[in-house]
Amino acid sequence: MLVARPGIGMPVSMHMTAATALVVMVVAFLVGVVSGLIPSYRASNLGIVDALRYIG
Repeated sequence: MLVARPGIGMPVSMHMTAATALVVMVVAFLVGVVSGLIPSYRASNLGIVDALRYIG
């Protein structure tokens, strides 16, 4: 029970509401979209020969 004491280890009560779950999902979605769009936008601005140089 040492881990369950307040101030030591994990918090005593951890709960997730529907609003918290929604915010987490929206943030995860936005991070995923941005991390996919930035490299694809940069790659679309490269010429074919330049892009093939990065591959190998």
